[in-house]
Order: sequence, then structure tokens, then C-alpha cells
Amino acid sequence: MMKNSTIILLSFFVQSILLFSSCIKENTKDFIEVRELDNSGQYKLLDVPFHPEKTAIVVVDMWGAGGLGYFNPDSSFVGTTEGYIYSGNISKNINVLLASARALDMTVIHTPSDQTSFYESHSVRKNVKALAKQAYPWTEKLQWNDEQKKIPYGKWHGYEYEYMYPGMDWHNNRPGTEVFGQNPHIVLHKNDFMTDDPDEMWDIIKSKDINTLIYVGGSTNMCLAGRPFGLLNMKQYGMNVFLDRNYNHVMHRIPHGWNGDIDNPKYGSEYTNRQNSKKVIRYFEENICCTLDGEDIIRLAKKKNLTVNVLQPAIEQSFSDINNLTINFQPQHIEIPKEVVVDCGWPFTKQVAELVYGWQKLKIKDTYRTEFDPLKGAGIRTSRNDHWSILSPKGKYKVSLSGSKKGKVLIQDNIVEIGDSKENWEIQRDVSNDNGTIEMKFLSDDLLLEYVKIVRVSDL
Repeated sequence: MMKNSTIILLSFFVQSILLFSSCIKENTKDFIEVRELDNSGQYKLLDVPFHPEKTAIVVVDMWGAGGLGYFNPDSSFVGTTEGYIYSGNISKNINVLLASARALDMTVIHTPSDQTSFYESHSVRKNVKALAKQAYPWTEKLQWNDEQKKIPYGKWHGYEYEYMYPGMDWHNNRPGTEVFGQNPHIVLHKNDFMTDDPDEMWDIIKSKDINTLIYVGGSTNMCLAGRPFGLLNMKQYGMNVFLDRNYNHVMHRIPHGWNGDIDNPKYGSEYTNRQNSKKVIRYFEENICCTLDGEDIIRLAKKKNLTVNVLQPAIEQSFSDINNLTINFQPQHIEIPKEVVVDCGWPFTKQVAELVYGWQKLKIKDTYRTEFDPLKGAGIRTSRNDHWSILSPKGKYKVSLSGSKKGKVLIQDNIVEIGDSKENWEIQRDVSNDNGTIEMKFLSDDLLLEYVKIVRVSDL
């Protein structure tokens, strides 16, 4: 009887230990599938422990765009609408991925190179500056990692990519295009971080006790790999690094059909980004690091029944009253303030909600951005004799114009002297439009216009 009791107790104890061990494994350790190439060139799948609280997703160089061209990660050159659409689609997917990452308590780090100055008033920059400074792990002069040069498609027009980076002058080297921050489809959360500085990157890593970095964005064979905060350098300084093989794009610089003329380029219609991505990803898996599929992170959040809040981008124009309009001057493809319509320097034409307004000539290269809030920190530069107008019902209106710099503007038939050389200004004038048009002609160069408000007071 005593022997049987001992056996029963021992069995219960063993089962309890096994159950407890199972619970510990379930509650404290998840696994995620990664892929690598073995020595025979065959894909190998591995389940590795996944600790979300010690893992960050790094979003590299998913820029917004403006100017005459578009950032074109599909063929990786400037000048095609298709390229911007491709970038937008990747950005939308990354936005969903980041929502799941946040739900899993992962850290999100945005790294849009040379674009962080627009976000200094945003919490994503304030979060970085509030961190304690950490001991930087290297003392030598920062350079691009030489390993980046070995990745496929590492040359363009006879030059290695490093010839163009870092510190490349976008305004001169990307003809017709200016970059104005991160793609607005990737929405910033108040708890995220943003930096393009490796010292700050290390502050985030050490302060958050991060040991694993998952890289998304672009370009996989260039910025993502070789930036000082990029995958190769972070691997060199002790981080576990993974490339997300489904949330990236590849730079290959020579679109099919390009005529080779850097000053007057022409482009073909064949895009090979997907094909080239496979080659680059295979190189990563064979020589640099394992890859994973971000969809597994999304699925893990769903499996745990976590609340995933996909943030909605502020890219839709809206207004509630056609008799009380705010029209904001700003670059295209950046965030849009609430309850406004935008003017991105387009010629006079029909625009949102049947409104007809614009300039007598294309002016999108004259738009600018200085900070995250487009209503406060974006606008358009005037040239002498620029002419802007809007069709509106006949009536009496109050017209308010906001900007900076000193100059003169003709509003309907009245010449108005505005501003001084330093301070911002806002003027208001009562006008009538007998012909159904409100017109402004700018008599000075380099006025910086922010927005115009048009309020209908009464009929004529």
C-alpha cells in the first residue's frame, strides 16, 4: 500500500513538473521561423526563440517624396509614378506589421536618413532625446561597412553606391525630386523612436535592453545593409539581426530601357524588383544573416488574441463647409492636416470635391517642409508675378493669407504690403468676386506662403 502511494505521488510530481515546464515554455518563450542557406545551397528552416520585449523593428529609409519626380524603389530611380505607388504599397504593409509589433511589446525604430529634422517636435524624437546616453561601442570614424559592397547590384553607372552615400545631396543628385520625411503611410506612434544617428541608435538599444533587430524597408542592398545604424554594423557590434524578406525593396539603379544619360534619362516600362529581390535575399541568407517573414509576427499577435491597433495615415483631404475653406500649401505625399484641402503647387485645375484652384504654372518644386505639422511647417515659395486663383460663388469673402518674409501681393484689385524679414504674418482682407473668381498675384520673390483661408460672408 505504501509503495503504491509513493508511485502515485511520484507520478503526480513528475506530471506537475512537466506541466509547469510546459507552461513556462508557453508563457515565457515564443518561437519564430527563420530561413538560411546551408553549405549545399539548400534552404534550411529553423525555429528560434522569440522575445518581443528584447526585439526592435528598424524601418530604414522609407521616405516620402515631393518635387517633380517620385522616389522609385521599384526600378530605384527617379521619375515614375509606378515607383511611388510601389513604395506606398510596401509602406502600407509595414504600417500593419508595426501595429502587430507594438501589440507584442516590440520596440519600433524609424530611421529615415537625413529626414529626422522634420520631426523634432514629435514624440518619436523627444523619446530618443529623453534616453540616458550610453557608452558607444566603437571609436573609429564611422564608415559604411565594406561588406555592403559585395551585395548584388552594388554599382551604378560605373560607381559603387558608396560614391553616392552617406551625406549625399539629394537636391542635386536626384534630379527633380526632393524628399520631405518618411512615407506618410507608415504612421508614427507616440511610443516609437526615430533616429538616423548611430549614437542615438545605441542609446535606444541599451536603454530598452534590446538584443535583436529585425530590418525592414530599403534599400536592402544599400541603406538597410550599410548605413551606420544598418544591419551590417549592428551585427558587427553584437546584435542578433534578421532581414524581413517580405517587407523590403532592392535598389538596382538601372531600369530596363534607361538610355544611360544621367542628365536626360528616359525609362522603360519593365520592372524587375521582385526578381532582383530574390537574388539579394538569397545573398543575405547565404552570407550575412537569416531572414524571416513579417507575416509570422502578424500571425503571432492574432494567435495571442492581442488588440492590434493599425494607425490610419493622415493622407485624405477633408473639409466640412465649402463656404469656410482652409487651403494648405505643402509638398505632395506628406501628411495632410485635418479639415483642410491642400495645394501642392499644381496648375489651376479641378481638384478635390469639385473645387477648382491652383497656379498659372506648375510650382511643385517650390513647395517646402520644415517640421512635422504641415499646417505650421510647410508651404510654397513665390516668384514675382506668380498668379493663384480659385473659383467660388459670387459673393463677399474674408480672405486670410499666412506666411513669412516681406513683400507685396495683389488680392483682387488691392495691393497689400505684408510681413517683415523675420516674423511670420497673417493678413485678412474683405473681397468681392463679381466674376466668380478670387485671385492673388504675387509681386515679390521668395514669399513663403503657408495657407489661405477663404470664408464666404454673404451674397452680392
